[in-house]
Amino acid sequence: MFLAMCWLAPTAIAGGPIPAEFYWQASSAPDDPVAAELSMLGEWTNIDEASTVYTGSLLSTAWHLTWTTTVTNGQEQMIDTILSVTNLGATTQSFVTGTSLQSALAPGDSLLSLACSLAVTNLQFDGAATLETVGEDPLVQAKIDSTVATSNFDAVYALTANGPFGVATDSAASMTTVQAIDPAGLSVWARFMLTPGDTTTLHLLAAYSTIPAPPASLMVALLWCLAPSRRRS
Repeated sequence: MFLAMCWLAPTAIAGGPIPAEFYWQASSAPDDPVAAELSMLGEWTNIDEASTVYTGSLLSTAWHLTWTTTVTNGQEQMIDTILSVTNLGATTQSFVTGTSLQSALAPGDSLLSLACSLAVTNLQFDGAATLETVGEDPLVQAKIDSTVATSNFDAVYALTANGPFGVATDSAASMTTVQAIDPAGLSVWARFMLTPGDTTTLHLLAAYSTIPAPPASLMVALLWCLAPSRRRS
C-alpha cells in the first residue's frame, strides 16, 4: 500500500504533456508495483512544445520516493531524471525504477549517451549507508525498446557512506553508437539495494540523437564521460 503525495496539474499547453511512463517496484511489496503515466502520478509543466517537466512523490510504510523528470521529444529524445529514495524499513531493500519515453525514434546510425551521478546518505547516528547493485545487473541501464544499449556501474558495485550523517558520491557516463531499425522508445532504468533508514539520490540522463550532430545534452554527457569518476565519504 502506498500513497501518492501529489496533485494533478492543469494542462499547460493544449495537447497535454509529452507522454512518459513510470515504473517502480520495491522488494517489500514485490506483487504491488507502480506502473502508470507520469502525468497521472504528479504535477507536470510544459517548458516548450518539445519538453515536459514532471514532479511527484510516492510514500509507503517501507519507503519514500520523489522525482523531478524532464522528457524531451524533439530533434533528440532525452530523459533527465532526479530520483530520491529513502528506505523506511528495518532491513535492506531492493528497488527497481524505470522511466520511458514512448515515442518513435529516428532509425539508422545514432548516438546514445547515459550519464549518472549517485549519492548515498547515512541518516543514522552510527554505522554506514550502502547503495549497491543487485545480483549480476548493472545499477543503471539505458534501453532502446526492450534492448539494453548501454549501462553504468556494472556489478558488483557498492557505494558506502561511513559515520553519522556521512555522504558518499560517485558518477559515471557512457556513450555508444546504435543502429536501430524502427525504434519505438527510449528508457532509463535503475535497480539497486539500499540499507535501512538511509537515503540515495540518483541523477540519470539518457539521450538519443542521430549521427552526425550531437545536441547539447549529448555534449554535456560527453563531458561527464571525460571527467574522472569521484567518490567522497
